[in-house]
Amino acid sequence: MQTTQLNERNGHVVIVSIPRFGHVIPMLDLAKHLSSGCDVTFVVSQSILDKIKEMGLISHENTTDRLEFIGLLDSRNDESKTSKLDDDIDRMNVSLTELFSTISVTSSSSLLFTRPITRPVHMIISDIFNPVPLRIAHERHIRTQIFMPCNFENLSRYIKIFLGELVVPMSQLFVANFLEAFTFADGIICNSIAQLEKHAVDRYRQQSVIRSDLPIQFVAPLFPEIDNIQKNDTTIRVEEWLDAQWQKSNGSPSVIYIAFGSIVSLTREKIAEINHSVASHPYIWSLKSDDHKYLLPSTNDDVHLVLDWLPQRLVLSHPAVKLFISHGGWNSVLESMSAGKPMLILPMFGDQFLNGQRVNYEFGTGRVIQDTNSNGEMNQYLQELFDPFASFQEKAREMQMIVQHAREHPSQEDLNEIVNMIRRKEN
Repeated sequence: MQTTQLNERNGHVVIVSIPRFGHVIPMLDLAKHLSSGCDVTFVVSQSILDKIKEMGLISHENTTDRLEFIGLLDSRNDESKTSKLDDDIDRMNVSLTELFSTISVTSSSSLLFTRPITRPVHMIISDIFNPVPLRIAHERHIRTQIFMPCNFENLSRYIKIFLGELVVPMSQLFVANFLEAFTFADGIICNSIAQLEKHAVDRYRQQSVIRSDLPIQFVAPLFPEIDNIQKNDTTIRVEEWLDAQWQKSNGSPSVIYIAFGSIVSLTREKIAEINHSVASHPYIWSLKSDDHKYLLPSTNDDVHLVLDWLPQRLVLSHPAVKLFISHGGWNSVLESMSAGKPMLILPMFGDQFLNGQRVNYEFGTGRVIQDTNSNGEMNQYLQELFDPFASFQEKAREMQMIVQHAREHPSQEDLNEIVNMIRRKEN
């Protein structure tokens, strides 16, 4: 999307993310967009902040001087990445409560965050799964927006879970937080595309469990059209390997990209099953280094590249990539649609099952594996997805056009409106 060019610094928004990469990444992208027109303070666990800097997602090349960062010293470290989200949010909110008490204070020091907020705040945007920043902002008469990192269809799902109409293995506190956020919000910012969510919006307007009158801004895709991630040894190696596969296939897409996000832990049996299914294809796999030992002995760098982290947007945008095998996180679905790549989704938890259903039945851009214990289903779908006469690639290109239109028009207009709300500064 084009950035909004403004001549003066005006308005200050604080954006608070929960400590999960699937939430941090789109909120960071939102922060970068908004910093083109106002001052932005991005708040997240210090350990997460260190990691995204290491990944090249924060650098002089892809941020502005209007975007600042505060790390929460909430005792979260690399070993706690598998801890319960409820516990992580509780620890985070101890630091947040003290941090927000420093707003407009000229000097303050704390063991709970890296620096205070010393300027007036005109809006707070918080992840929808953490209502505490919204509650504090509401008490201090600061305008609020809830950020939905998922697609809007999920709202109906969470309402059903809350009412007991849908039983899934999910924390009730998690769902309660989701719904409580609406009590304190002045609006919703959704990481999706308006054209894809018309029916979901209609259902939201007609329900009576939560406030149904909040304005909604659809802002996807938030990630840049051209990935401006800082180059490093990994990105260079990946680009060179993909270029080599492109040459080997005489300019025909052939590579399978495999990635299951930063949270999902695959069993050794599942790694072996996937490996057997894709062994005859060139593939590039983002797999934790501790799990490399479960790969087939025949795995080699000539046709198989396995690294513990991969620059996903860079990989998906390469013409050598034919197919994306994923857990179906919403960020991955959006990035795959933007790149015009079909998907094979193996959902693990949360909204991934719904996302897989939408990709399979609504968008027509891929397949979702219904029986996650069936290797035969994966083999069957791989054959379908590589069939040159199948419609998946055509549907993926159609979806790519929808994403591009949103980037240039409706989503950009909604982003501009958010900037204008912040710059108006009235509470």
